[in-house]
Amino acid sequence: AERGYDIVLAARRRERLEDLAAQIPKETLFVDADLGTPDGCQKVFEAVGDRPVEILVNNAGFGLRRPFAQTETSAHLDMVRLNCEAVVHLAALFVPAMMERQKGYVLNIGSIAGFQSGPGMAVYYATKSFVNNISEALAHELKPHGIQVSVYCPGPVATEFGDIAGNGRSRAFNGTVASSEDVARGALKAMFGGRTTVIHGAMLSLSIFAQRFAPRALPRTVAAWMNQDG
Repeated sequence: AERGYDIVLAARRRERLEDLAAQIPKETLFVDADLGTPDGCQKVFEAVGDRPVEILVNNAGFGLRRPFAQTETSAHLDMVRLNCEAVVHLAALFVPAMMERQKGYVLNIGSIAGFQSGPGMAVYYATKSFVNNISEALAHELKPHGIQVSVYCPGPVATEFGDIAGNGRSRAFNGTVASSEDVARGALKAMFGGRTTVIHGAMLSLSIFAQRFAPRALPRTVAAWMNQDG
């Protein structure tokens, strides 16, 4: 909104959307939709109508900190649908028009979790690996069409994520936790700067870089330890 863009917001909770829309000093359309369902993604696309979408931000997602075998199958599948399928579905709906205009941006919110496996949050880490990788592939495919695709990868962020995931008291959230505003500004800076994969913060970037030289067992052991209560 600060850059002059009108905003379309999509999420499940209508009251929260209304409150947020009231804070934005630009024309704001909000759509109460469950993006974890094909109908929800389609509802957003139809609500936008003929408005040209210049920037698509895929930020919806959730995680669960539970042993895989002790988690309901429906919860695993819901996570895959929201964290992965919605990213694919929304891009498939909005990117063709960007290609016709030969310009546009796609910003996917990934995670440092996507750079290793995560015992204790196995499916969540795997979904973020999917987001990181599809973003890089689309960045390569769509660049000739004037479309910038970026994936921004923070660590723990001060949102409702930790409480919903059940790891708000984990070692990961007992350390440095980024603010949602800092992550949002960093993500937009990366996107408008034409960067593809960006990790939030110098220390996290260094730790992910160091993983390249470590045995594969080490990062997953560290992730399992970080996912325990601290």
